Amino acid sequence: MFSTLRRRAATNIAVVAMFVAGAVGFIAPSNAAADPGDVGVNGIGVGVHVTINNASLFQCPATNCNQGTAQPADDVADICHVPVSPPQWGGLWNLVLNHSNSNQVGWISSTFLRGTLSGDNCEGMPRNTQVTINNASLFQCPASNCNQGTAQPAHHLKDLCYVPLSTPWGNYWHLVLNYTNSLQVGWISGTFLLGPLTQTRC
Repeated sequence: MFSTLRRRAATNIAVVAMFVAGAVGFIAPSNAAADPGDVGVNGIGVGVHVTINNASLFQCPATNCNQGTAQPADDVADICHVPVSPPQWGGLWNLVLNHSNSNQVGWISSTFLRGTLSGDNCEGMPRNTQVTINNASLFQCPASNCNQGTAQPAHHLKDLCYVPLSTPWGNYWHLVLNYTNSLQVGWISGTFLLGPLTQTRC
């Protein structure tokens, strides 16, 4: 009888030990990495959302420039701002990158952004590159059929980041900000930029 009780006790202890070990295995680590699907986790800028449907993203901080669009559900990165108020809406002009819509880039009033905005002033960023050809196209998305701005070899640009997508001219698409031409922003092949090129992923 005592032998049977001892065996049952040993069995119960083993079961409890297995249960505890299994439970411990399901405890989430307190320092778990952020979900890569969260807005703004990866790449340049901070994650935000637009607050209106069909929000316009202007290729320069003015309403007469080329336009892209963003929707409230889109994964948008707020890169920087310029201390100039957009007409009609108030707030500041913020430079954003829309990961959800073909990596379209553009300027939007901060009035239409929700979330913690970037504190970076675009004007304070170093001008670190120039284009190597005349009338270089700056595309509003990393594709040659998108809206176009321009840059000249004498213009001063900031090479913000790149996406690992090959261009028709070789090299990857780089996102640049043209300080000399009305703060136009756009994508260009790294082939046409004076190096060294940025290593920052968009």
